[in-house]
Amino acid sequence: MADAAAPPRAALKIDGRRYEGWTSLRIIRSIESAAGEFALELATREFTDAPRWPLRTGDPCSIEVDGETVIRGYIDTVDPQFDAEGYAISVSGRDRTADLVDCSAVHKPGSWTGQSIEAIAAELAKPFGLKVSAKADTGAKVKRFALQQGETAYAAIDRLARYRGLLTVSNTDGDIELIRPGAGAIVARLVEGQNILGGRASHDAKDRFSQYIVKGQASGDDRVNGKAAAAVKGEASDPGVSRYRPLILIGEDQSTTAGVRNRAAFEATTRAAKSQRATVPVVGWRRPDGQLWTPNVLVSLISPFLLIDGTMLVSEVAYVKDDRGTVTELTVTPPEAFNLLPVSEKADASAVGAL
Repeated sequence: MADAAAPPRAALKIDGRRYEGWTSLRIIRSIESAAGEFALELATREFTDAPRWPLRTGDPCSIEVDGETVIRGYIDTVDPQFDAEGYAISVSGRDRTADLVDCSAVHKPGSWTGQSIEAIAAELAKPFGLKVSAKADTGAKVKRFALQQGETAYAAIDRLARYRGLLTVSNTDGDIELIRPGAGAIVARLVEGQNILGGRASHDAKDRFSQYIVKGQASGDDRVNGKAAAAVKGEASDPGVSRYRPLILIGEDQSTTAGVRNRAAFEATTRAAKSQRATVPVVGWRRPDGQLWTPNVLVSLISPFLLIDGTMLVSEVAYVKDDRGTVTELTVTPPEAFNLLPVSEKADASAVGAL
C-alpha cells in the first residue's frame, strides 16, 4: 500500500514504458457507465524530448495510480500543441469495454434459446477479447433472446441485465462484470464543514412516476399459452410521487411474469433513487483506510445544505489533479438506485434521510 501522506502518482503505461509528470488529469470509474475513461495533460515551457513520447491513437495502455492499475484500455485521442508560451500534450482514452459500447453486435443467427444471461453476454463479448463474469445470481435461463437490428454489443448485454436488476460494469482489467451493487459496510463518514471540500446536489422528480406498468409477450408452449403468453404484465409503484403519473413500458424480449415484475420494480426503485444524487470532492485519492476510492462502496454523508443525511452509494469516482491539488470527486446516490427493494413509504422526493 502506498504512503497515504505522499502525493499519489499517476502513470500512463504503454508497452512497458511509463509516462509520468502529468500536470493535470481526470480518471473516471463508474457503475453507471460501461467504460472507465481518462484524460491526461502535460504542459511545460520547454519540451525537448518529444521523440521519447511516441503516443499513438489505438495504442493499448493502462493507467496506474501508485503502481496499482485502475484502467486497462486504449488511447482514443492524442492532441499535441505549442505556441509562444510553451508546449502541451493531451491524451485521453477509455477501458477495453469501449469497443462493446461503440460497435454493433454481430452474431449468427443472432438469437438464443434457453441460455443463461452470462452465457449470452460471454458470446457477445468474446469477439472483442473480453471476459464476462457474474458477481450476482442471474436467475433462470432466458427463454428466448434476440438481437435488435443495429444495437451495440453493450446495449444487448445491458438489456439482458436489466431484467434481473443487474448492472453491466467494467473492472480494472477492462472485462465485464454483472453485479448487483450496494452491499458491504460503510467505508467513510463524510460531513459538511469537516472533510468534504464542497458539493452539489440534485433532487429532480421529473423522471419519477406513481405507477410503472411493464407489458410483454412470450412464445407459447405447453405450459404457457393464450392470454397468459400474449399479455404478460408486471406493476410497481413509487409512494414518493403523490400525483397520478403512470408510465407504461414495453418489454424488449420474450417476457415472463417474474421478469416484467422485476423490470417494473427496477424502474421504480432506480428512478426514485437516481433522482437524488450529489457530487462531493474530498482531499486525496484514498479512503480513510488507505485504499483507493472505488465505485460501489457505501458512505455516510451528512450535508444539511445538500439536503442529505444518510447512507449513500458511491456510483462514480473521479481521480482529479488540478488547481485544487489531488482530489477525488465522489458521485453518490441512495443505495436503492440499484436494487429491487420496494420504494420506501417514507420516500421524499426533495431530500435524503432525516433532515
